[in-house]
Amino acid sequence: MKKAYFAIPALAAVALFGASAASAYGGPGGHMFFNADPSIMASRFEEQMTQQASLLGVSVDEMKNDWAAGKSLIDIAKEKGLSQADVQAKMQAARTAQMKQQLQNLVAQGKITQAQADARLKFITDNGDKKHEKGFGRFKMEHSKTK
Repeated sequence: MKKAYFAIPALAAVALFGASAASAYGGPGGHMFFNADPSIMASRFEEQMTQQASLLGVSVDEMKNDWAAGKSLIDIAKEKGLSQADVQAKMQAARTAQMKQQLQNLVAQGKITQAQADARLKFITDNGDKKHEKGFGRFKMEHSKTK
């Protein structure tokens, strides 16, 4: 069960970054949706467009039109007068808000304690810019190399 907690930040990043890349497969994020059920793909696409539009302060229709024209999230942000640092700060705030909600859901379901949720949120907030988490993931990776 603990392994799932490490996937949450990655899923949040995919949700926020995934739709910015137009793919030859017609969907956001490229190969990730190649074999996906069409209704799931459509739902994820709509969610990503909505999240990115909210992040940049544009309408969902404008976001879709810009995506269809091949513009990236950064391209659209620049057009709106946002710097890369502004976008990164907004994305970090969105990830933190999503993480808070997900952790509260886990607490409400009795999967973790409030103290565990608070500790995890503190860890993520303190280490948000680091690409690799310490702990179980690193332990597993180090041990898989020795086999």
